[in-house]
Amino acid sequence: LLGREDMSEGRRPPWFPLFLDVAGRLCVVIGCGGEAAGRVLRLVECGARGRLVAERLPGGLEPLLAASAFEWLARAYRPGDLEGAFLAVADDTPTVNAAIWREAERERILLNAADDRAHCHAIVPSLLRRGDLAIAVSTAGRSPALAIRIRRELEERYGPEYEEYGDLLGRLRDPVA
Repeated sequence: LLGREDMSEGRRPPWFPLFLDVAGRLCVVIGCGGEAAGRVLRLVECGARGRLVAERLPGGLEPLLAASAFEWLARAYRPGDLEGAFLAVADDTPTVNAAIWREAERERILLNAADDRAHCHAIVPSLLRRGDLAIAVSTAGRSPALAIRIRRELEERYGPEYEEYGDLLGRLRDPVA
């Protein structure tokens, strides 16, 4: 086990694996980097209420935002943009991500900063979803390419039929128990 003395040497303990229920909760995505669109898409799929703060809209998001509980503020990040948030995602410049981190720390809001482990409370794994079955692969942000490769191998092993298996087993759980 790693103690505080290990953390001061730059080592950190492993990340605690967790899936979050964001349905109906305010989630804020800031920036329009390469990961922002994917994070918004996942949050919408999971039923989050949201706010996207970005000077320009990441590609393909306009129809999705129009049909969801996400609003778009067409401007740069400002302190206070995380107000009331359950979860935040930063996908901006390192300087802006650091400012978002400070606000998240002060307001005790979980933050995922895309490609910026130093400013993360949470990591978004590479995810394989088959209905309610979700298989997450993480390298603690150190090698996203490896996580994606493993997820693709899992996609071959666990095909679309696993959604049906999961549904069937879910319906049988209570009667069998």
